[in-house]
Amino acid sequence: MSIESVTPKAVFDLFALLSKEDKKEFLRLIGRCSTAEIPFLITSELPPSERERYSDMVNQQLISLIFPYLLRQARQLAREQPQLSDEEFDKMFDEQIKESMETYDQAIGELAIAKHKEQRDRKSDPEIVRRNMEICDKRKRDKKKWTLGRLARDYEMRRQTIVSILKDEEKWRRLAAQV
Repeated sequence: MSIESVTPKAVFDLFALLSKEDKKEFLRLIGRCSTAEIPFLITSELPPSERERYSDMVNQQLISLIFPYLLRQARQLAREQPQLSDEEFDKMFDEQIKESMETYDQAIGELAIAKHKEQRDRKSDPEIVRRNMEICDKRKRDKKKWTLGRLARDYEMRRQTIVSILKDEEKWRRLAAQV
């Protein structure tokens, strides 16, 4: 099957042939490169009975995580402010939860920034640096022999990847000097 003939239907047909464990692994791989909207898209396509089952699973997880926290917060507020009317209690509790969510969102944002920075600043794999230098050197020595297509075939990469490596030759040379 050539890359041009790959369609969503063809990929799905191959997916259907996988074992249960391989299907789970495939979905994990998809999850790593998906956006937050993807689970909602998939959920919207589930048959009604599976959608309800999925909803129950998610709700059960959320309730088991959030309910104990909310209960502790409510108990603490009730002890600190026993004189509050139900309406005042509800208003203060709502504000307290909103503050907690803002703090949580801020912490998650900081974590995401730190994770992105760590990923961005990671050390280059010496093997990849060596391979990319080899590609740059071959192309520099003989452009007629080492065409972009031939390099792509020999290194089993897309042509665009070879172009990108060659474009960043200076970076690869700098990294090669460091390793």
